[in-house]
Amino acid sequence: MAKKQDKKADKAEKLSKKAALKAEKAAKKADKKQAKAKKADAKKASKKAAAAAKKAKKGAKAKAAKKAKKKSKKK
Repeated sequence: MAKKQDKKADKAEKLSKKAALKAEKAAKKADKKQAKAKKADAKKASKKAAAAAKKAKKGAKAKAAKKAKKKSKKK
């Protein structure tokens, strides 16, 4: 009887170790996916920032041009 119980306990221990390893692998995969998603988000954000900077530059140039025109008209 004792031997059977020992075998069952060993089996249960092995199964729990396997389950733990599987869970660990799944967690690592999830982390990788999250990291990829974060990278993609960062790329999108930087693209948006670059576009906004371009718009701001254009806007600033246009404003400067308008001011220059006004000044030249005043003279």
